[in-house]
Amino acid sequence: MVSLSLRAEGNLLVAKAIAHAYTRLNTVQKFGIGRRRCSRRGNRWQTPARARKRRSVEDIFKCLGPIYFRRAYRMSYESFLELHSKLKVGIEQVMATTTALKKKRLVEEAGGATTTPKLKKGNHQPKKGSPNYKLPPVTNGSIATSIRLACTLRYLAGGSPLDLMVQYGISHTEVHNSVWYVIEAINRLTEFHISYPSNAAEQKRIAAEFEEASGVKFKNCAGAIDGILIWIEKPTMKDATNSGIGMKKLFCGRKSKFGLNCQAVADKQGRFLDISIKYGGSSADCLAFEASDLFSRLEDGLLSPGLVLFGDNAYLNSSFMATPYPNVSGGSRDNYNYYHSQVRKIEVEGTA
Repeated sequence: MVSLSLRAEGNLLVAKAIAHAYTRLNTVQKFGIGRRRCSRRGNRWQTPARARKRRSVEDIFKCLGPIYFRRAYRMSYESFLELHSKLKVGIEQVMATTTALKKKRLVEEAGGATTTPKLKKGNHQPKKGSPNYKLPPVTNGSIATSIRLACTLRYLAGGSPLDLMVQYGISHTEVHNSVWYVIEAINRLTEFHISYPSNAAEQKRIAAEFEEASGVKFKNCAGAIDGILIWIEKPTMKDATNSGIGMKKLFCGRKSKFGLNCQAVADKQGRFLDISIKYGGSSADCLAFEASDLFSRLEDGLLSPGLVLFGDNAYLNSSFMATPYPNVSGGSRDNYNYYHSQVRKIEVEGTA
């Protein structure tokens, strides 16, 4: 026998299910089954926009304080404000470009109408396909560029988009959009381009820092180079083909991960001097390095006389690359390998 209380709870669940189905049916009939959105205010089909309260980066700083803000965002609040001042215009330009492309796509999907449709009485919004069509306003207000930068820094530092949604009062989609807006703005700013310095005085300064930290005072190290696998989620066949690399080359069998081979040169402090990501994770460091712009510049005599880069045995020993002796155990060559390795590890210690 089913108790009256349990039966009442069951009836209540059934009633809720019927009400939900009725609401869904009305929505489909009103807005159409094939439409991606059921409402101007919704972000997804049959998902109404949620009321969120935006929080500024200044509010977060007041909550965290200078010490924990630096730990969370990998920089001081002052450095954040300086970085934002350099990227603000670029982020706004990227957002404007994205909005224009979105509007263009809507026009193309509607058949590319070139004239403004006649508005019905009480309808003040041109239809999709009209050049005068405007995207619906953001329900909770615009998102400041400083918030987008803060979300990007936290995301790249390992922060969860779910936590950032709550912290800044934005949607899950806008967290990911912010990351790409900021990255595109950084790529457009020539000030942030990473390229090995061609100035002889700068190269000698880099070598002097390595000499100071070297146990045997190597004077010719103008940078330490190594490769790293940048992990990515398994791409679709279409994305892998469009990348020009291919699914097989993106997979690194040694680490059982999909990714890209990143070649980077660093100074004694662990600061990047040059970076290149052109090959998939299956490529050897030597091959990926030879495909970089830095390799071509080194062959053309980029380094001052007497200076070289220090790399491990994954690279080929040359006039601009010093590598360890292979297959040695004991003696002067083994001693050389030890101090050579010491210098190459300095940049790792500098990032700790």
